[in-house]
Amino acid sequence: MRSWLAILLGVGVLPFASLSCGDDGNGCTGSACNLKGTTTVKWTFNHYPEWKFDDDSCNEIGAETVRVVAKPTDDPNNPDAVVTQEAKCNDKQVVLLGLDPGTFDVTVTPIDVNGFTLVKEPATGTVPSGTAGKNTEVTINVPYTAWQRAYTGTFLFQLKWGGQPCTTATPPVTTQVLTMMIGGQPVTKPTHAGQRVDGTDPQPCATTFDYIELLPFGPATFAIVGKDAGGVVRFQQQYDSFVGVGTFNPTINYDLPLPDAGVPDAPPDAPPDAT
Repeated sequence: MRSWLAILLGVGVLPFASLSCGDDGNGCTGSACNLKGTTTVKWTFNHYPEWKFDDDSCNEIGAETVRVVAKPTDDPNNPDAVVTQEAKCNDKQVVLLGLDPGTFDVTVTPIDVNGFTLVKEPATGTVPSGTAGKNTEVTINVPYTAWQRAYTGTFLFQLKWGGQPCTTATPPVTTQVLTMMIGGQPVTKPTHAGQRVDGTDPQPCATTFDYIELLPFGPATFAIVGKDAGGVVRFQQQYDSFVGVGTFNPTINYDLPLPDAGVPDAPPDAPPDAT
């Protein structure tokens, strides 16, 4: 009886068996070895999901294009190995084809419509170069500390108390006190509904959407206190937040935990609220 291998070869089932002779040790065989790997570099602006903020757009930042420079980590001064590519900011990425093998240091520089850089220094990251059959990518965030301009933004929020609006919370919330701190200082601007957010302005509880305009963009803290009809604090929480650039920022939904989950102490730097 002939072997199964001889039978398969005889009927042409294994015509490509010889391609394994071209294996380069990286998993590519035959004509696939002639393909070049791709290295994709993506960018975000002010991406802080831990602060419930996804990112700012190119239009909000004023970026027209983004310049990406990739240098070999082990040989950064070799001009023949450095790759520079520029793309429209809204493309959100560039694709570098056929980088030399190894790890690359990458910089991302947003540029405005007049060709001027928008950052004090480029955002940085590292990525291994893509190879045939094993493409790579990296996402580099341009942090809020990098920008040269003094942007402002609108902070949009909505409150719930244990998943419920004011009147059906357990217990019901009658009064709310808000304290927003930016740069260690209480914000003096009121909300659109007219409530001051410096911790000194108790107002009737409102579960409706509200916002504060023209704030300095960047990190902030937002402390929320909910009191019952007798003026007793029933809900209290402080959140790390972020004010994005411009008007069209996401509405942040703050759902304070139920009182039986424990009410934390008031933040030490928050002004005492009025009762």
